Amino acid sequence: MKEKYKKVDFDLEGTYSILEVKDMSNSGARRCSIVAVLNKVLRIEEIKNIGIQIIDQYKSANDVVWVYIAKNGDDYIMRNWMIRGQWIRESLDPRCKPHLIGDMDELGYIWRFEKSYSTLADYYDEYSFTDDKILYTQNMKTFEKFEPHYKFMLNAFESGNMKDLEEYAIDNAGDITKLFLKFGDYGHSRNNEFDKYLNSFQEVALHLDNIVLWVKKEELNSHTKRYLISNCFRDAKLHFNRIKEQAMYWKKNH
Repeated sequence: MKEKYKKVDFDLEGTYSILEVKDMSNSGARRCSIVAVLNKVLRIEEIKNIGIQIIDQYKSANDVVWVYIAKNGDDYIMRNWMIRGQWIRESLDPRCKPHLIGDMDELGYIWRFEKSYSTLADYYDEYSFTDDKILYTQNMKTFEKFEPHYKFMLNAFESGNMKDLEEYAIDNAGDITKLFLKFGDYGHSRNNEFDKYLNSFQEVALHLDNIVLWVKKEELNSHTKRYLISNCFRDAKLHFNRIKEQAMYWKKNH
């Protein structure tokens, strides 16, 4: 029966909506990430076919394509994916290829099926959506503790004081990781735009946490280490500036 239904064709039109397309390119590869939400209940193989269709739309212009598929709007907000897909151009320089997210099929697509999906969906529905005013207050209070770490490390890097940056990162690694985890513990908003704003808190902390990881990589030469840290600060700035620029707007509207 399984083999029979795997081969059944079905019309993909109207079965999903693409909500995000992000350019994730770096100096070594053209990369993009696509997020889709289902519009109807489908079998796993049908969802997989959606992933293939999405990847095929974008792979001609990219070397790496990621696709994330959520069952509904709540799961999209929670980043609770049913399936993740990945495609990597075979001819891409091995040094620029990302880690595989799962097993590659015979057509060259890589898949990861989230075994914990149903459990997480039930948990998120009961516990993770919080009042927007509480979310704003909690994130902002933690951001006040995070901001000095960010500013010191950024100033040290932009001033060329790599030794100061590395010493500070190592001394404060535990605090930075704790702040990153705190931002992720406060819950989510069902207001999609506000939830995207809240996501910037965790994103900027994630990039700072990644800097700590690069600093600790003793096997990296100074040029490579500086390049990787520079990329982290570039992305961190986008989220940090967004938090500061939109803070008053979201405070007034909640």
